[in-house]
Amino acid sequence: MTTSYPDPQHASFAARVAFAPSGAREWTANEDEAGEHHGAVRLNENPCYIHLLWHSKRAGKTIDVGTFKLSPRGLVNAGFSREERPGTVRIRFVRDEDGLVVIQINDSEPALPVGEAHFE
Repeated sequence: MTTSYPDPQHASFAARVAFAPSGAREWTANEDEAGEHHGAVRLNENPCYIHLLWHSKRAGKTIDVGTFKLSPRGLVNAGFSREERPGTVRIRFVRDEDGLVVIQINDSEPALPVGEAHFE
């Protein structure tokens, strides 16, 4: 059985899309340095489109995790992101040892699975 990420129950604040409008963000995580990528977006940027790539120089490849339509305010309200200063939200993508990519404030907070990146 194939799992679809993110779960459709979270579609009001996180959904995978086939394409994004021009001007969408393209973020590339560096597996070899941190195993995560984060950035700040405007709280009221709704929707916010992010095309996420996961790169490993050691593995010699870059994986297209997907393009996501996100609601920064919705992610904050659901506890998956945080407002770091008025009007700005920090969105953090993390890849675990099994290759699951999640949005998560920190390792002790709830995680929202959004995709997978396998380098083996």
